[in-house]
Amino acid sequence: LATALPHSKQWPILRNLFISEMSQLTSFADPVKLTSQRNHIWEAAVYVAKRHPEGIGWGQFEFVVRQYIEKKELTKKHLYPSIHNEFLTVLVEGGVLSFAAYFLFLGGCFAIIASLIRSKSRWMAALLGGSITGILLFALVGGIFDERQMLAVYFWTVFGAIISQHEKIALQEEVSTL
Repeated sequence: LATALPHSKQWPILRNLFISEMSQLTSFADPVKLTSQRNHIWEAAVYVAKRHPEGIGWGQFEFVVRQYIEKKELTKKHLYPSIHNEFLTVLVEGGVLSFAAYFLFLGGCFAIIASLIRSKSRWMAALLGGSITGILLFALVGGIFDERQMLAVYFWTVFGAIISQHEKIALQEEVSTL
């Protein structure tokens, strides 16, 4: 790719996209630019979450926010198709119970990784721990429940790999006690 792309007809477009993304990711002094105005989306999400602790339903954020804007209860006049934060998405669209269940799931994943460390499978713990850490960092500015369902395949694969280790650990513990 490194040798073919610069000779491609698409190179100027790709180069400009890359430069734009890097400019955004390195603009720490300008939070609005750094977050692509996600801070406004997150303010609206918190507003909706406070009014609907039971959740608004999956994929309904854009419509509910529009209703609040039309009623002039939200000062922001922007319409947002998604929240761009996995944790807020689960809280707003799924409600407090879904939010708690999601954190229990994540806690279970970390418990399995801790068991891997205790069972001397440190390389697997490092691999899966690094993967889930990357997922959780991505979850702060994006989400596997947003419009990017194609990306979700990778994340659920990592979660599946973590959970599959639970049986391996249980079997090793059973063998060691015999």
